[in-house]
Amino acid sequence: MRKTYTPNEVAQMIGCTRTNIIHHIVVSGKLRATKVMGRWQIAAGDLRAFAKANNVVLRASGSPAGAR
Repeated sequence: MRKTYTPNEVAQMIGCTRTNIIHHIVVSGKLRATKVMGRWQIAAGDLRAFAKANNVVLRASGSPAGAR
């Protein structure tokens, strides 16, 4: 089974808001995601591709914003 993340988890890893992540999924289409039972799921590979294409540094999942 492959690793997936919720928009909230991705927002924490990138340091932005959940709304911003949903925008990248729905409006701009820059972040690939699938809906599973009504909830967005972002595959780890798709997240890495998005981060690389947009020069985004990913933090460890669950790390508070600003943590080093």
